[in-house]
Amino acid sequence: MKKRVLHLFLCLTLVSFITTAGCLGYFNFYESPFELFDSDSSVFLFEGEVIRVIDGDTIIIELSDNKRERVRLLGIDTPEMDASKNRPREYGSLSRDHLAKWAEKAQDFTSEQLLHDMVTVSYDPEAGKRDQYDRVLGYVTLNDGRDFNLMLIEEGYARVYVAETFDRKPEYINALKIAQEYDIGMWKE
Repeated sequence: MKKRVLHLFLCLTLVSFITTAGCLGYFNFYESPFELFDSDSSVFLFEGEVIRVIDGDTIIIELSDNKRERVRLLGIDTPEMDASKNRPREYGSLSRDHLAKWAEKAQDFTSEQLLHDMVTVSYDPEAGKRDQYDRVLGYVTLNDGRDFNLMLIEEGYARVYVAETFDRKPEYINALKIAQEYDIGMWKE
């Protein structure tokens, strides 16, 4: 009988502790377990208006102080407009002409989605803030919170630029595999 009372007492104490800890904010039962392990280490850099789209993965943003920054979308690569500059081996078996056609489509998509809109740019400490051409290397986030770099991959306009080191690479590679598997965008020849 004493053991049952002691066991009941310990169970009630534990339930009371967990309930109290939850009320005090030690446990957040409503938070997704995936968010607890989010390893994204991107750091906010700036917010601004996209005033020009150079190509599918390069844009110019005007900041609030009228300063302009050329931003190269981190972790992705869209085909080149000049067919001779496309390296088909980087895109599997896709032809140079096919890639040039999709370069125009990527530029159009980027223009439709970003031109004259406010976006947020963050950088990845693994990749650094700038590339060898002094362009900002960044993740572009839309006002609704979507990762535009990832959208380009999901919609079949870009491949993952595997030569770069960046935190979101596993997520981007997974999205690329899905786009290729389902013949989305340029992957449908």
